[in-house]
Amino acid sequence: MATDAQSITAPPADKQVILHNGKRYTTVKEGLAHILVPEPSEEEKKRSRDGQGVQQVFYNPIQQFNRDLTVLAIKAYGKEQIQQKQVARSSFCDKIAEKKRKRKEQPDAERKTKAARLQNGADRNQTDDGAAPPAPAEPAEPEAELKAEEPVATEPAPESDQVINTEAKDGADEATQPPENPETSKREPPKFTILDALSASGLRALRYAHEISFVTQVTSNDLLQTAVETIKLNVQHNKLEEKITVSHDDALAHMYSVVVDDLRAQAQHQGKKPKVPIPSKKYDVVDLDPYGTAAPFLDAAVQAVRDDGGLLCVTCTDSGVWASNGYPEKCYSLYGGIPLKGWYSHEVGLRLILHAIETSAAKYGLAMEPLLSLSIDYYTRVFVKIRKSPARVKFQGGKTMITYNCDHGCGAWSTQYIMRNKAAVNKKGDGMFYKHGLAAGPTVDSTCEHCGSTMHVGGPMYGGRMHSPAFIKSILDELPEADTSIYGTTDRIRGMLQTALEEIMYTPEEIKAMEEAKTEPVDAKERKKREAAALEAELAAIDPYPFYFHSSHLAGSVHCAAPPERLLKGALRHMGYRVTRSHTKPGSMKTDAPWSVLWHVIREYERQKAPVKVENIKPGSVAYKLLRLGGRNKEPTDGATEPNGTNGVAPAKEPAEGEETAKGEEKMPEVVFDEALGRDVDQVKLVRYQTNPRENWGPMSRAKGRELIWKSHEDTTVARLKIHEIVLILETNGGVHSVFSLSEKDPAGENSDKNKHDLFKLSVLHTKQELLPHDLVEKYLYAEVGLVRDGSMLDVIISTGSGTGKSKVFYEKVLRPLMGTVGLHEEGNQHGVGQASKVYHATVTQSPRTITEYAIQIRDEDVQRTIILLSGDGGVIDLLNGLDTGTATSEKETTAPPPTVAILPLGTGNALFHSLHKPLYQSTSSSPSPSNLVLALRTLFVGTAKPLPTFKASFSPRSKLISAPALEKTAGASTSNSTSEDNNTEVFIDHLIGTIVASYGFHASLVWESDTPEYRVHGDKRFGMAAAELLKVSHGYKAVVEIRKAGSTEFVKVPRDKFNYVLTTMVSNLEKTFTISPASEPLDGKLRLVHFGDVGGERTMDIMKAAYQDGAHVGMKWKVENEEGEGEEDGVGYEEVDEVRVTILEEDARWRKVCIDGTIVEIEKDGWVSVRREPEGQERIKVVVNRGVVAGDK
Repeated sequence: MATDAQSITAPPADKQVILHNGKRYTTVKEGLAHILVPEPSEEEKKRSRDGQGVQQVFYNPIQQFNRDLTVLAIKAYGKEQIQQKQVARSSFCDKIAEKKRKRKEQPDAERKTKAARLQNGADRNQTDDGAAPPAPAEPAEPEAELKAEEPVATEPAPESDQVINTEAKDGADEATQPPENPETSKREPPKFTILDALSASGLRALRYAHEISFVTQVTSNDLLQTAVETIKLNVQHNKLEEKITVSHDDALAHMYSVVVDDLRAQAQHQGKKPKVPIPSKKYDVVDLDPYGTAAPFLDAAVQAVRDDGGLLCVTCTDSGVWASNGYPEKCYSLYGGIPLKGWYSHEVGLRLILHAIETSAAKYGLAMEPLLSLSIDYYTRVFVKIRKSPARVKFQGGKTMITYNCDHGCGAWSTQYIMRNKAAVNKKGDGMFYKHGLAAGPTVDSTCEHCGSTMHVGGPMYGGRMHSPAFIKSILDELPEADTSIYGTTDRIRGMLQTALEEIMYTPEEIKAMEEAKTEPVDAKERKKREAAALEAELAAIDPYPFYFHSSHLAGSVHCAAPPERLLKGALRHMGYRVTRSHTKPGSMKTDAPWSVLWHVIREYERQKAPVKVENIKPGSVAYKLLRLGGRNKEPTDGATEPNGTNGVAPAKEPAEGEETAKGEEKMPEVVFDEALGRDVDQVKLVRYQTNPRENWGPMSRAKGRELIWKSHEDTTVARLKIHEIVLILETNGGVHSVFSLSEKDPAGENSDKNKHDLFKLSVLHTKQELLPHDLVEKYLYAEVGLVRDGSMLDVIISTGSGTGKSKVFYEKVLRPLMGTVGLHEEGNQHGVGQASKVYHATVTQSPRTITEYAIQIRDEDVQRTIILLSGDGGVIDLLNGLDTGTATSEKETTAPPPTVAILPLGTGNALFHSLHKPLYQSTSSSPSPSNLVLALRTLFVGTAKPLPTFKASFSPRSKLISAPALEKTAGASTSNSTSEDNNTEVFIDHLIGTIVASYGFHASLVWESDTPEYRVHGDKRFGMAAAELLKVSHGYKAVVEIRKAGSTEFVKVPRDKFNYVLTTMVSNLEKTFTISPASEPLDGKLRLVHFGDVGGERTMDIMKAAYQDGAHVGMKWKVENEEGEGEEDGVGYEEVDEVRVTILEEDARWRKVCIDGTIVEIEKDGWVSVRREPEGQERIKVVVNRGVVAGDK
């Protein structure tokens, strides 16, 4: 009710209701700031998902850690800066006072002579037009010197509702205006300004103004007018109008305007150094927190922040670019380097972002100094100093590296710096200086020295240290005074910063130099020399131990159980190496041990603690080479334990200390897995990684949340299981259940045919039955291979050309190992499996014709066959038409049963799969939905087979197949003796079998014109891109459309001469969220027609947008003028039909394309296409569906 609402001028409080200009807001508190969240309207509530309110202002509570950390970091940085400014101000005051004293002591005659000289000089400098140039500030005005020379001076920020203007202001240059009173200037606090360049709701700016006491001005900028209005309301409600300036501007334009003002002020001095330094409008702190990448803003930001050590804070949330190998070309264009595929990809991302900042700054003679670089959840946050120093920039090349990565093998890496900063003795012999020269390379061979796999190149990237220990300690020093009611994430901040501090490892030479620096020098000269040498060494320092590893990944390379973290650490420390945690991921470790030692330790762990069955390891594989099963060291040493293995096959033993090794190998020390030595004991309990949510902790009777969380049986680490990622539960011996889950790291839009092996991760968790919720066990427990009965055949088809080319990787990384766990093994790859297992045949497509040729080969076999199809809709269509004999199903003489097809959706649109599973999407809307592939795997193992309804599309004579060479050999196709203009043989087609869609008009043109290599790399986004081009043309298609309803023999003409859209379909969805036929149910066997007239591009787009709103286009109406100029009602036609016949009247072949389930057929002018539903009971294949979508199936 309105009576409980308060005015916006009321003191802000958490959860209060504010009524302003007729709109109600609820207050959300974070830190000391309060932001206003508009209450949704009734219409918005109705349209919102799950009945939740629509959040109209950008507030992400997960980012509170980011904001808390940033406030504390700016506090730590600012305190030092303010202290330096105050010292500098005091020094200038003393200098000015000394000048005044000397002036007073100067004889009057001498002062008059000097004044006369100055006057004569002014006369000589008079310009030709009689105007005198601006006079420089006189040294007799100490107020001007103090105000202008202090390094903290900045221009006043604009008023709170003012937009920054890049044009020079009229009148005298404000930079030369002296302060009114030097005494007042002395008492004023130093200026400290912050720019929140991409402010959204303004929450960051509010917190900076509230919580950082020495901040004098915060500029909150955003491009969107709605965001700016929100910021102004929040500023008003928080009563910070005096401290926060709201700017409505493009972030780039705003930052460049600051740079332009500075350049113009400097240009007035014609390149001469002014006697009075020019105050700068640049910010002490620039904060970039975009949604996505910050790369486009870096060039402006490094120039808009102060160049005497200003702080630049950068967030990047596009981890799919810099921490994945799916978009290497995009990563290079944004960050100037190539990402790496590997366990340590998030640190690679940090280094790529630092490289982008460094290269953006270097071209302006600006040097970057990383203070803190963190990988947090799904994003990165870096804090760097920017300083004008061409001398420092010279060290950049020697701190930039590329990385050679064994990404398809064992995962080992090697770095290569592109330049070298080498210390040399100066000519006097009493000091050092650095030479910047070329680096030798390459550092590795083209193949991995450990496993023989191909090495791939990543980078260039930043190769220096990512953190400043002093800066981290200064933030940690702030934490005891931080109020936990304001900074709610202090525990995690303390843990992450402490971990980041511990991961810094110095070389022995650096440690020795630091010890020497602690000794007191003899005199000031020696102290100064040591400080200069230390600074040079710091500028040249690289990170000698970049990147981290994880014990499970090392063990996975040799197929053995993962060693506990403390055992691996203990073994390395016993050998004299250092091991620390990495802040990036739980369980990650950094070490100064080389890869040869790491693999030596893993081999010893496998030998001593976790033997593997070597007969199951394929010769020549990565594991085979890492375990040295080839017998490089054939003779065991005295006293060696018996090697594991059977059938006389044993892994080669590592040589003991003092033993001769193979040529070129180093001798390895003894490995002792010292658990006590490997245990890290924190004096204070630290939350080093993301804290666990309170809900769903431990075993429970029913799964009520998004994930299950409990402690592992073997270790104190926390095990997590996301419910929507569960694929299958298997019961094993002793009441232990194995829970298989699938996570997809970067499921969208991969456009490269290589480096896709990190897209999918199949995980297994072993736990007792009583620790699993009963409903999950009942739903996902695997009982038997229901789809593969005795006497039946099982085939797997991997369509490499479907979608964006992920099917082969999915098969190798997920499907094959998962099928192996239930006793299904690929033919030729079933070594060591029991006789009870079932063997299947796997086919990898070699051309677009592979699936069709397979279907033709099996169509007359009298065998029950199940086909697991890793493909998109095109694979189903190729099967249907390859199985087609050209006669009606009821007339076929063969008794072969229809094959059963299980679809794993790896295409672009996957219309058939989404339509079959749409009821499951709707029923799981209140929690995270399983991915397409998780849902498909569940259906595969616990689904049921049902007949798939189909339709037959017949074409007029001389209709040509132009987009599907796979169908050249089908029953409906024939090859002409002549050839087309491009010398390709023409293929005529008289019919095709379909199950999804048959269309003419906009949809068919869209499918045809988007099917190019340039468009296909964009995945399903290609349809929107091609649609935008087609809508510019806005063609009206000339045709006669006739329909025949069920039970009738007569055709009725649709009363239109031109159409934009004619589409018949047997499914509900063409994409997951594009509902073209809302009345269609899975497998209902009904053919429906959607059509509308020549309505123009704009209305066509509106109709298409409505289809994305759960089929809201159906029922749309509008007014059109008839020939008499009168208004008539028109709209989207939607009806159930038995047959549709379209006669095409277009002259231009571009507008005579029809689409049958993605296959394009070109019709002759005045030719036709007829689409008819095939009778029930004459289905050609069965399809596996989830039991939850079929009536009567439980």
